[in-house]
Amino acid sequence: MRRKLGALFMVTAITIPAFAADHKALARQAAGDAKTTIDKVRAVVAWTNQAFEWTATDYKTRTVDAIIERKGGNCDDQARVALALLTELGIRTRRVKEINIQPENPGREKRAEELVAQKGLQASVFGLRHNDHVWTEFWDEETREWTPADPTLNLVGFDQWIRARAGFGARPTHPILASRDMLVPFAIFAVGDTTLIPRSERYLIDGFNTAYGGELEKLPAWQDWVRAVVAVQPASLGAFEGRENLHTHADQIVAVKSAYDELAKQYAAR
Repeated sequence: MRRKLGALFMVTAITIPAFAADHKALARQAAGDAKTTIDKVRAVVAWTNQAFEWTATDYKTRTVDAIIERKGGNCDDQARVALALLTELGIRTRRVKEINIQPENPGREKRAEELVAQKGLQASVFGLRHNDHVWTEFWDEETREWTPADPTLNLVGFDQWIRARAGFGARPTHPILASRDMLVPFAIFAVGDTTLIPRSERYLIDGFNTAYGGELEKLPAWQDWVRAVVAVQPASLGAFEGRENLHTHADQIVAVKSAYDELAKQYAAR
């Protein structure tokens, strides 16, 4: 999946300024002729998605300049670049942390347990049946609402995000292998100045149901889905804050997947 950055810049007619620290010049080039807030976000997110190679986490902290110079990074790295560029365009943006259901992977569980022992409970945000992901939200002046923008997966807007991340039908594909394993998110928190802001209800309950025209709440499995999502929030928040081992709440994660699978089955049979 490696793609040459130079070729991507030829396609998008963007070149990195002589000094990576010139974020404003890079932001203007990425935004192009976009006028509205959401169009600017779409342009920057699409550029970031195309211009940076996705790389697996190596647990190193880098500056935005270092990420740009490296021409790649994990989801958190790409979110930080998009956030920096959107900020230069005068758009309010914040990071978002997520945990999602994954196919069982004993190797991932073993790595997580090793990191929990070495670095602390925050490493429990990934494990046997789950993994974490980072993206951004931007303040949409038109809707007056914080709205999703995922540079790694090139998703902007609630409907696109929900259909791609939780939808029952065909989902847009992405070349990074990790995206195919993100079965459905179950915990979402925006990063505030001093606290994590709960966003799971907005996306996984209200937004999910709205994206399907209110049909989901009519299904028998809907209440099981709502209960399962609500039940796993305290442990998920605790894991992000480094005070809870999410691995000890495997039953709650299983309940989320079971509820989602049944909801999908009922929606298909309605």
